[in-house]
Amino acid sequence: MRPPGTSAGADHPGAPIGGHPDDWTGARRQAQAEKGDARRGTPGSEDPRARLSARALEPFGRAAPQRTEVITMEAKQWTVQIYITEEGDDTHARAVLSTQDTSIVTGRGTARRNPTDRPIPEIGDELAASRALEDLAIRLHDVASDDIVALAGHVVP
Repeated sequence: MRPPGTSAGADHPGAPIGGHPDDWTGARRQAQAEKGDARRGTPGSEDPRARLSARALEPFGRAAPQRTEVITMEAKQWTVQIYITEEGDDTHARAVLSTQDTSIVTGRGTARRNPTDRPIPEIGDELAASRALEDLAIRLHDVASDDIVALAGHVVP
């Protein structure tokens, strides 16, 4: 049986009249009106998906734990400044991370132009800066790892 307001077409049987085959909004609304309004609790208003959702929240027959904890997020801003210097065919970059609690972590990177290549300074800047950021990421990861070990109270070999 087709939903009300639909027609059987050769290409899309049961497609909504005058609409796209995926547009069942009007048919759904009419079917819901015929069944009853779920918000008012009238007969026929029970949504079978609501029961499935409730079952999904009850693994192994136990009631799902109620989470009433409110988590607030604090906005933080960390700044990375990249300093680039050139000396002949060498480009040096220093990436400095500054946090709100005045922690500073520095990464370094270099790039060297092959004397047979054309002198395009932007390429050396990009390579040196990317290597400095990569070094900074590794150092920041090491700082976090050290903090975890210090909080855990044991040394990982």
